[in-house]
Amino acid sequence: MKFPLYLLMALLLTSCATSPQSAVSQHSSASRLYTQADVFPLLPGRQPDLIPAPLPPRVRYRLADDATVNRLAARLAAGLTSADPSLYGDLVLVQPGAWSHLKSNLTLDLKDAANLTMMDPAQGVKDGLENGLPGRVFRSRHAVELLAAELSRRLREDGGFHVRALKTREMAKWWIYIGFNIEEPVYVVASEGGKYRFIVTFSRDRVFGLDELNGLPGEG
Repeated sequence: MKFPLYLLMALLLTSCATSPQSAVSQHSSASRLYTQADVFPLLPGRQPDLIPAPLPPRVRYRLADDATVNRLAARLAAGLTSADPSLYGDLVLVQPGAWSHLKSNLTLDLKDAANLTMMDPAQGVKDGLENGLPGRVFRSRHAVELLAAELSRRLREDGGFHVRALKTREMAKWWIYIGFNIEEPVYVVASEGGKYRFIVTFSRDRVFGLDELNGLPGEG
């Protein structure tokens, strides 16, 4: 069974609507959608590496509060270092950029993962999802445990990593593949050797989505 990404993201947005994090942001400027025409607030409570770069054209971006962004960045770094499977949610979208790297070393069966397809911008909608970019929906604890170990191993073998915000060119590249608003908490996990730039998104304080920019076609 194949899941188009937009249906899974609708499910995510519904689940986030009643989370404590969303309840906080609804009463602050964090609920606003920013565009290239806007200037981000100063974000004085945020670690410098976690302040997003100026937005590129067309991208819309929603901030989370500084405390949440700092806290989940620290949780992400600790969980990736220790290969902790509790970092991940019960359902994890392994999007095509990440799947292009991880698929060679992960042995999964049908109960572990469903197919996920994203549109390839180079092909357009004329060819439909059947000719899109393949990913997986991880939906078992066994799959998540494999993912946690494999991701930690790859980052360690490329010299370690650091967690930061998205850069302008990274937003521009990633957005054309996802086609929806970029919403915090979202991070880039960049390996020190330069091989990986994993994009990690959270839902209810656990990792929900995983992509990788170097594994997607195009520059950025």
